[in-house]
Formats: sequence, structure tokens, C-alpha cells
Amino acid sequence: MSIGKNIKKYRKKLGFTQMELATKANISRSYLGDVENERYNVSLDVLGKIAKALNIDISVLLNETNDTEIYHIENKKEKSISEILSLLRLTSDDEGYFLNDLKENIFNLTISNLRLDPAFHNSSEKKHYEKAFNVIHESPSKYSIKEKQEILQELDTAYNYRTIKHVLEDNDYESIKQYLTSLQKLVKLQNLQLFANKQIKVPVLGSVKAGIPIEQKECIGYEIVGPETVSGREVFGLLVKEDSMVGDGIYNGDTVIVVKQREISSSDIAVVAINEDEATLKRVKCEGEICMLMPSNPSLQPSLVPIKDVFIIGKVIQSRRYFE
Repeated sequence: MSIGKNIKKYRKKLGFTQMELATKANISRSYLGDVENERYNVSLDVLGKIAKALNIDISVLLNETNDTEIYHIENKKEKSISEILSLLRLTSDDEGYFLNDLKENIFNLTISNLRLDPAFHNSSEKKHYEKAFNVIHESPSKYSIKEKQEILQELDTAYNYRTIKHVLEDNDYESIKQYLTSLQKLVKLQNLQLFANKQIKVPVLGSVKAGIPIEQKECIGYEIVGPETVSGREVFGLLVKEDSMVGDGIYNGDTVIVVKQREISSSDIAVVAINEDEATLKRVKCEGEICMLMPSNPSLQPSLVPIKDVFIIGKVIQSRRYFE
């Protein structure tokens, strides 16, 4: 018996409708219907959600199917998703919105190859977006400049790195494979790979301290920056763990790109350590033997520290935020 038929069998055994099971599993009803009718191959992640909603082990739903083949396909799917996310990062800015010259291409590739219902929770909303964006691409003269800006802003919100990442797991391997192939062709056509090869990968650190070389700190990931950002300087990323600079749009969980340097101006946002404590983000103004460390969070007060205890590690030049 197939996985789809197994799901349907145990759903009916518990007296659930498709809507009830889909709600419990946090998936769309239409997607569940396609899985039960074998129109889509379900991912192991979603299958686990369905099994949990049915209060049975996932192995029960896998019973009488070729387990080895399923795991082999799932492994290939995960690798393809990883490649897709790398390409989407290449075609988007730091906020996850696609580059202006590529918005229409990415939009068309996405709606042609992927099921987007999970991102918008129901198909009617998805159809509304697709219709609106198709019209503005095909007949831009129908809209005023203000209307275009508003619709394109909606497009950024609906179709970006995060919304596409959200739906990839809910798509079957064949759809993922086709989407990857289409993206690869787009990247090659736009000569984006040449641009990518010039990008520089910088380490992201969870924390830094005075007196400890950056290269000796544990790297928790990487960020890609352009050569014009580095300009021959030593650059690293730092995970923000505070809200001291919210007035400058830097929040807890963001990643800041930092140029390693000891000298800064009072207008710079510095990565500064006091004695041997972990570094913090502040503006620093020194007069005589005293430095004032100034947050941009109105709920926090500046602090006065002896200049001998202040260690400047670097200057913040960028802030990046990811919502997933």
C-alpha cells in the first residue's frame, strides 16, 4: 500500500476529515489531498507531522513501501534545496528581497514550478497574488507610479527568500529538481556566477573579547560580502545579542559586519570591550581619561568608563537580518 493510501486509511480510521487532519498537521488541506491521491511525494518532515497528528509512528505510514528508495530521494531533495537556497541568496539583497532586474524572472520561475499554498495558507490568496503580479508585469502602463510601487512592495513581501524557503520542504522532489534547473539557467544567463566568484566569505562569531585574536574565536557561520566592502581590510561578522543599538535599526539576533580597527570616530558604531568582558555595540566618545559609551536605545543610559579599560575591536559597517 502506498504512503498516500496509508494516510487515508488511518485518517478514516480515526474519523478525521481531510481538513481536520491538515489543521492538526499544520499543512494545507489541498496539499494533503494531493498526497493522499498520490499526486505529490510527501517529504519526511511533513510525513512526521501527519504521523504525529494521527498519533502513530512514522514507520507505520512507511509500511509496505520501499523505504530505501524514499530515503534516497529525500537525501537528493535536501541537497537540491540547499543548492536552491544558495542561488536565491545570490539573487537577493541582505533583506531577502530579489534584485530589481530579477524580480519578474524569479516570480515566473517560482509560480511555474512550486506549490506556494503553504506560504500563503490557502490557494485563493496565492491566486490573488499571482494575478496581480502577472498583470503589472504584462501591462505596466495601466498603473500610476504610486500604484506600481505599492504592488511591487507587496510582491517583495509575498515572494522573497523567506517565503520560498518556507515552501520548499512541502514540494515533491520532481518540483524541487525542476525549480533548481530553472534557477541554474537563470543564474548562468544573467552571468551571476561571475559576480558570485568575486564575493568574499567572512566568518561570523558568536562573541569577541579584548585581547583574544579573532581567528581564535569559534566561527558559528559565514556571511557573503562584496569586494568593495572589504577593500583589503580585515572583516568579520558578529551575532548581536543585545538591544543597545535599536535606534540604529540593529536588533538582538541580527548579524553585523565589522571592520577590525582600533581607531573610530564618535559617530561610528563600535564593537567595544570593557576589561575582559564580551564586546558590546556602542558609540564611544573619549575626553581626557574618560570614555562615554553611548547606546541608541532610549531605555538605556550612557556609561562612563576609564579610558584604560576601553578596548576598541572594530567598526560596524553593515547590519543584516534574517527572519528564519
